Amino acid sequence: LLIEALEYAEENKVSNGDLEDFTAQLISKKRALELMRQNRQVGTCSFDNGPIIQQKRIASLASETQNWAIFIKSFLNVMNDNVSRNANSNIASNARKTYIEELAKLDLDIDKILLGSNVRIEDTIRKHYFSDGSKIAKAYANLNSDKQKYFENTIFEIIKNKEIDAFNKLHFYNTLKNYQYFVKDSIKKIRLEKDIENLIPFLPKEIKSRIENPNKQLYDLLYREKQTLDNFDIKSSIIANIYSYSFDGDCWQAELIDKKSDGKIIYDLTMAIGEE
Repeated sequence: LLIEALEYAEENKVSNGDLEDFTAQLISKKRALELMRQNRQVGTCSFDNGPIIQQKRIASLASETQNWAIFIKSFLNVMNDNVSRNANSNIASNARKTYIEELAKLDLDIDKILLGSNVRIEDTIRKHYFSDGSKIAKAYANLNSDKQKYFENTIFEIIKNKEIDAFNKLHFYNTLKNYQYFVKDSIKKIRLEKDIENLIPFLPKEIKSRIENPNKQLYDLLYREKQTLDNFDIKSSIIANIYSYSFDGDCWQAELIDKKSDGKIIYDLTMAIGEE
């Protein structure tokens, strides 16, 4: 019966956890691995760990069968929280561990895997895994000092290299900013802040101008309200996705300080993108 169930599952591309476990224990771990890979898990909500557990099972069985390509991909899926869910939130994703310490124990070129997957390329015909920059940053923040030093120096070299394109320079700059956030050592945080400031002159001028004047885009957008806007200082401005009963979509969110109030009166501005 088990063999018949296995053959049916393989032919019809279906599976379940029990069949995968029995196949691995009694018939073939390699065939069980293929069952797991075709058994795509979709989480019901942001906090559903089912898809992550499935990726861990795949990584575990891939290591037992010495299928290192699948092992590394599944491990990166776990580290990046790169799974399917019907709903997702940053709160749930940020709370999950990267498990990078476990990968670091293996005899693998971990820097090549992490930094390589953080590079952005246009030619997606080639097989390239795209990691989340914030997850890469969080992973390195949990590695030893030698790994962290290599990570920092590599990003310094990338940003200073004239041959690197503007998009990758900005991406690695943001990765370094995220890394500074995740680093636990307060003294190191201060040192990194200075290092990041020293990298700004090496960025393309269009990126550098936005970093030096982060609210420029909002100023440009509200040029018709310039006379009114001149009464305020823009403390911060971001684009955020808002879900509510009355609106669903991207919005500008900004904090405006009344210049006449000595910083005591602050207004919150929320403006839907695309509306006049």
